[in-house]
Amino acid sequence: MVLVNDAVLLKPVGTGAMRADRIMSAASKLVGVHQNVCVFSKGEMLTPALARAVGIRSNNAEASQSSQQ
Repeated sequence: MVLVNDAVLLKPVGTGAMRADRIMSAASKLVGVHQNVCVFSKGEMLTPALARAVGIRSNNAEASQSSQQ
């Protein structure tokens, strides 16, 4: 498997503020409000030409089309 991409998924703070006092006083650690997301590929990578053939567009293509309309 090959690492293709990674991203940070931000979660709502929610109960982070309530947990922070307990966690900070016990272990001097910060409260996490995100997750690391890794995207792996097993097999052949999707080429730009194949992606267009199956109807997958890049974010740049979508942005340029919406600005032209």
